Formats: sequence, structure tokens, C-alpha cells
Amino acid sequence: MNRGSQHRRALALDAVLCLALLAAGVPPTMQSGKIGAGTALDTVLLPTLIVPILLRRRSPVLAAGAFAAGSVVSGIPTFDQFRVIVAVPVAALIVYQLARDGESRHPIRGLLLIAAGLAFVGATDATLEGVAGEGRMMLFSLPLIVCSWVGGRLVRSRERLIAQLAERSALLVRRREETAGLAVDVERARLAADLDAAARLRVQAIAARALVGLDDAVAARDAFAAIEHLGRDSLDEMRALLGVLRSDGGGGYG
Repeated sequence: MNRGSQHRRALALDAVLCLALLAAGVPPTMQSGKIGAGTALDTVLLPTLIVPILLRRRSPVLAAGAFAAGSVVSGIPTFDQFRVIVAVPVAALIVYQLARDGESRHPIRGLLLIAAGLAFVGATDATLEGVAGEGRMMLFSLPLIVCSWVGGRLVRSRERLIAQLAERSALLVRRREETAGLAVDVERARLAADLDAAARLRVQAIAARALVGLDDAVAARDAFAAIEHLGRDSLDEMRALLGVLRSDGGGGYG
């Protein structure tokens, strides 16, 4: 699966998460008269707290900033709106991405933005009873935020380990190919030396046979016959060695 396909699948998953959180958060906001002093704007502005999920993979810190802003906007106009049901899951998802994203330069800044957003929601949510809600929100959300951070770090460590193993495997393959290439070069050099030595020995043998038949006609005929056989054998041997030298390094030597 290529990177583009993975990105589309991840974005689709985040879109589904947004829809699921919206489906969970909208029904309570439609009962504004029963929960705090909420108004109909609860439902209209609730997506501002959920949309940051779509930014978390591209820029977790930007998503954290959008979450902090959405925490404020979603409380308009009474700042007694019910939205804790979506605020905590969204914060956990962004924190997970902050921990997982190895390219994020300011994860602490993102965490501070998330904490500020959660604290504001806790202080202004209809179900958390005013200013004291900040402490309740932090006590309620802290375990989930910590688990999200640890989970993101574990996934990041696993991905880095996989990348390192893949890099080492590729390096081993390259070294194996280089070693095989060196072995081929050494074998070719040896064969070239053997060819040179064989040629020298054959020429010396032919010269010796020729000297034998200089003074005797019968010996000369025998010498020339021997020279013919030596010449043929030399050509056959040289052809065999040249055939090996011309063969590619990926195949055999035979």
C-alpha cells in the first residue's frame, strides 16, 4: 500500500470518528433547557470542538491549538454549554498523535494547549458545576490523556524499530551484492591468470616440439603432428576459459 492510499484511509477514519462523536454529542445539546443554561447554539457550535481531529495527522500542534479555540467557541454564548462528552475523546486522540508524531517539534506546547482547552471546558461545562469543574475535568481526563500519550510513544518506538530493521536489512542486501560482485571479480582475475599461464605453457611446448624436428624429416612430421594437437587443445582450453570470463556474474561459472 502506497503512502497516498494510507493517507486517504487515515483521513477517512478520522472523518468517521468525527461523525461518531457528533452523533454522541448532539442529542444532549438538543435538551438545552434540561442541562445547565445551554442554548440552541450548543448543537451549531459543537463541531468546532470536533473538527480538530481532521488536523491531527497533518499537524498535531495545530490540532491542539484548534481544540483550545474550539473549547472557547463551543461555549458561546452562555459558557454553560454541555460538551464534555466530546471534549475528552478529541483531546485524547490529539494527544496520541502528539506522542506518536516524530516530526512534531513542540509536543509540550501541544500538551499545554490541550490542557488549557480541557480546563476551560471543565470551568464552563453545564455538568461540572462552574469553576470547581476544572479540577473535576482534570481528574477525569488525566488518566485517559496519560494512556493516550503512552500509547502514542509505544507506537512511535515500534515504528522506529521497524524502520531501523528495514534499513539494516537493505544494507545487508547491498553488502551481500557487493561481496558477490567482488567474488566474481576475483574469480575472473584468477581465470585470466590461468589463461595467461596456459597460453605460455602451450607456446613453450609448441616451440620445443618445433626444435625437435629441425634436423630430421621423420621427427619433423611427428613434431608438426604434435604441434597440431597442442594447438587444438590450446584453442579448446582458451575457448572454455573465455566462455567463463564472458559469463555474467549472476549466473554460474560453468
